[in-house]
Amino acid sequence: MAKVVYPEDRYQLHVMLLDVSPAPWRRLLVRPDMTIDELHRLIQLCMGWGDRGWHEFRIHGLAQFGRRRGYGGSDLSETAEKPLSSFCLTPGERIGYDYGGWRCQLRLEKVMLVERPRFWPICIGGKWGAPPEWCGSGRSYMTDPQRIRHPFEVIDLLADLLDEVLEDAGQFRERAKQVIEWSRWMHFDRALLNTSLRSAKLAWVEEMDDAFSFATGD
Repeated sequence: MAKVVYPEDRYQLHVMLLDVSPAPWRRLLVRPDMTIDELHRLIQLCMGWGDRGWHEFRIHGLAQFGRRRGYGGSDLSETAEKPLSSFCLTPGERIGYDYGGWRCQLRLEKVMLVERPRFWPICIGGKWGAPPEWCGSGRSYMTDPQRIRHPFEVIDLLADLLDEVLEDAGQFRERAKQVIEWSRWMHFDRALLNTSLRSAKLAWVEEMDDAFSFATGD
């Protein structure tokens, strides 16, 4: 007898990195009982960040959720374990997320019912990789002279390296590595992100034997 699966609510979130053009974005399906701390870790994974600095959420206009700057890394609001559903978000509502100098905007696009067991959270859309985290902020990245603005620039820069006389192979590899690092924004691998989400501790697995490829679309 087939197992009966009852419909459950899921939040469809749109996450966009601000101050950067083109703006990296992700579309995610999450459970309403995802906690604030889990949402923080989800954003870190989506943007390829290392969780090395302070962060702060702004929900309903209140900037009090997160590991805040200048307070010893503590969550003064004691909301890390509160679920998203406890904030009574409505479709169209926005959440601010600051991480160091980086700024993200989260928007609840809709609340939807799902029936098929899946892996949660999942990324169902997105474009552009995030800039190198060590740039510090979107504004500093956009004004950095090393910023790569077009895919063809990568080819030109690597070709220039080949034309240069570099006696040290290690120096060549390091220079090429820098070019590739700066070009990360041009590529976003949704399948790779979903694989990372699946292995992360924040993930829920619900009857995932054959549902993972269906859920990710990859």
